[in-house]
Amino acid sequence: MTSGSIQASPAATEQQSAPEDTGKDTEDTKNTKGTQRSAKKGTKRRRMRRTPMGSHQKAETRALLAAMVSLAITYVATTVFLEQASAIWLISGRKMLAAATIIAVSSFIMFIIGYARTPMMPVPKAVRALRRLPLRVLRRVIEACALSIVFSATAFFMSYALLSAVNTMMGKDLFDSLMPGIVGAFAGVASYLGFIQASSLSAKAIATMLPLFVISGVTVAALTSDDPWWWHNNFSQLGDRTTFAAQLFNATLILAGLCIIIVTYFASFELTTTQMVSKGEDDSPDATKKTHTDVARIVIFSLLLSLTGVGLIGVGSFRYTPHPVLHNVFARGMSVPMGLLLVLLPWLMPQLSRFLYAFSYMIVAVDCCDLLRWLKGDTTLTSVEALACLTLFAWVIAFSRQIAAIQADRIQARILAAARSADLMVSDEADELAGMTDPQRARRPLTANASDSPVNDSQPTNP
Repeated sequence: MTSGSIQASPAATEQQSAPEDTGKDTEDTKNTKGTQRSAKKGTKRRRMRRTPMGSHQKAETRALLAAMVSLAITYVATTVFLEQASAIWLISGRKMLAAATIIAVSSFIMFIIGYARTPMMPVPKAVRALRRLPLRVLRRVIEACALSIVFSATAFFMSYALLSAVNTMMGKDLFDSLMPGIVGAFAGVASYLGFIQASSLSAKAIATMLPLFVISGVTVAALTSDDPWWWHNNFSQLGDRTTFAAQLFNATLILAGLCIIIVTYFASFELTTTQMVSKGEDDSPDATKKTHTDVARIVIFSLLLSLTGVGLIGVGSFRYTPHPVLHNVFARGMSVPMGLLLVLLPWLMPQLSRFLYAFSYMIVAVDCCDLLRWLKGDTTLTSVEALACLTLFAWVIAFSRQIAAIQADRIQARILAAARSADLMVSDEADELAGMTDPQRARRPLTANASDSPVNDSQPTNP
């Protein structure tokens, strides 16, 4: 009995003290669980942090925002116009002009904003000295003005034609009731495309936009012309008046010439950059002679293509009736530099593909055959001019895409060279560290010096 009581007393003591110990463990467990929850929340927050967006994703996001803002503003502006405009402006033709103008103004503003927010193109170290600050600023201003006008004019032409077609399909009453929403939708699409085009501006983008601009401008001018038989003579008759359609046609030609000159600038700069990067540090007499020859080729190419753009500007600036001599000089003389460019293209641009040379010769042959048919009386001069313009724009698009491909290949080659250089530097340091002691390895971390990386040659510079 005594031993049983002696054995039972410790158990009783443990049972009496157990609730106190359990209480302390519960508080400690709660604190531990709370700490674990906070740690998990912190980890979850860190995991939920979004990675920073790149330049292309930012451009897409801003373009969507620009589209939504344009949609809202143009919806309100169109509603106010329909309520406050006089009766003469509510006629279908003038109403379409006003709606197309609202769309063009919104796309113009968004194009300017998108172009202003676009950083300068990365420039290799070899050609940074060629890009002085005043010239860069002047170039940006001229490009922004010319290209925004071209894009907004394209938006005006296309929206006018589309609004007229929608009005015909839906009927006047239904179209008038839905007009603010339709105009807002067109303005949103135009602003989105304008912001995207301005954010990724290149010779390829300009050349792609050029034929659409010219075709839409000529189409609207033909639809609004009061001379239904203009096509029996030539395209110059479409602009040989003081009406709105004639002024529209002439303005289209002037802006198309400016676009060709800007394409010339982009192409010549990319060719110069590629030439100087490929030369590198080679200062031998043969390399210097080759450089002078390449520069002469680029200058001749730029002069010939720029003269083609000047020819279009002259045709639009001088109408046939008051200035017949100047009009014919620009209209007929424009074919001379373009023909020389197509024939001399293999010598001027040896880095292009052989298919483009064959395509150029085919254009010359087709245009010459059509010209002979006109001289024989088998076709009209309007068809000859139309074919010449279409083949010219087709060549400009193909040429610009070749230049864009050369630029992409150059950038890709630099990225691959930088990656291989970084891998070699890391492997060399790893081999060196393998033979070091622990204290030496601690003092020499396994990192590559970023300042020696060739990627730094292509960092963007401020305009």
